[in-house]
Amino acid sequence: MTAANYRVAVFDGPGEVVMRTLRRPDINEDEVLLETTACGVCGSDLALFAGEKRTAVFPLVAGHEIVGRVIEIGEAAAIRRGLTVGDRVVLEESIPCGTCASCQDGRHRLCGNGRRFGGTALSQGGAHLGGYAELVLVPSRAMTHQVPATLGDDRATWFIPLSNGLSWLRSRAAIRPGERVVVMGPGQHGLGTALAAMELGAGQVIVCGLPGDEGRLELAERLGAQSVVIDGEGPWRDGVLQMTDGGADIVVDVTPRSTRAVRDAVALAAEGGRVVLAGVKRGRRADGLDIDAIVFGERSLLGVNARESWAVPAALQVLARGGPGHEVLSGPVLPLEDLQTALESLAGEHGPPPVHAVIRPGDRRRTVTG
Repeated sequence: MTAANYRVAVFDGPGEVVMRTLRRPDINEDEVLLETTACGVCGSDLALFAGEKRTAVFPLVAGHEIVGRVIEIGEAAAIRRGLTVGDRVVLEESIPCGTCASCQDGRHRLCGNGRRFGGTALSQGGAHLGGYAELVLVPSRAMTHQVPATLGDDRATWFIPLSNGLSWLRSRAAIRPGERVVVMGPGQHGLGTALAAMELGAGQVIVCGLPGDEGRLELAERLGAQSVVIDGEGPWRDGVLQMTDGGADIVVDVTPRSTRAVRDAVALAAEGGRVVLAGVKRGRRADGLDIDAIVFGERSLLGVNARESWAVPAALQVLARGGPGHEVLSGPVLPLEDLQTALESLAGEHGPPPVHAVIRPGDRRRTVTG
């Protein structure tokens, strides 16, 4: 792509997506310019679109599950990253400052001073930092990971939910081979975590979902997990406890907003079990949490935020290798002009919501003429 301008889909505010044209940025010797080949649409984008992220500053270019091809690269960036024009990469969404305590400790994902791909307002320098655009500028401190040659762009957009699951289970929950894992929520991160658990040698993986999630639970089963439908105050918890012979070694809550899922996760954990809290609740409090069960049962509550960097290339290798059921890691593929349609579909406005969708900014909407 050599055009002087490029197209972006801008979130002007909650529920407002407009197409705009921006000037192609110039790069310095430490930067990279990508042509966006695919960008996954995930639940956090939907929350942004719905106005649930109270700290969001509009307008901005969203999209952080970015897969792109290098079309221009500075000399220093090429040496440091080992990249050349034509290489495909994915991006970690955090662009750390590199100087704060979290960055110095190697936890760049917790940096509060940096920027984020797909989450930085135009007024804060985010014009070229979103995946819902034909081009993405990669600053010097951003982290890139090369995509294996055998992995397609659309499938590669799953690198974030899978790498998150790998990191949560191995680095935070210290999973051991043969352990029992329960995942609360059958969305993109739920399926990614279930797949990660199986890759890490879990002896049993159960994915739980609400009535209406049967289609997603079927996808979990095709990946090799068991599934359970949560039936309110019914006996589903007893069923899971029976299936796990007294409780899970690890329970991962990836549900958005639901604080009840946190209480259920504690109830499903075996004595000495670990409860991984990955679902953002948007300020809601978990009233009624059984603290005594945590104390007397020596259960651990572990908060997680994104991932450690090692997990991204590991996830890409898993996706490239493929396996039984991996065909479920798919969804609608749409051009940039149809981003709002993709978001509405994920919200269930056009029928049962898909788990995932992909935007291909280089594609054009097809028109039918009579």
